[in-house]
Amino acid sequence: MDRISELELQVIALGSIVQLLLGTHPDKQRITDVIESVRDNTKAKFDAQEEKAAIEAVFEPFVTAGRGPRTPPAA
Repeated sequence: MDRISELELQVIALGSIVQLLLGTHPDKQRITDVIESVRDNTKAKFDAQEEKAAIEAVFEPFVTAGRGPRTPPAA
């Protein structure tokens, strides 16, 4: 099993707990900040852009659940 698959399995296993916290915890911002920090620290351990993109994709649903969907800035 490669490193990305292993990481994906770990994140998926924690996903339901994170989503429960994001749905019930009063300090959603703090939890989202921790998720983003873990994502950024994990990405820093990989060199290839495709690995970084895969990590970003795995964490994105949790960040979106915490912050809401990204909206591009108005032109």
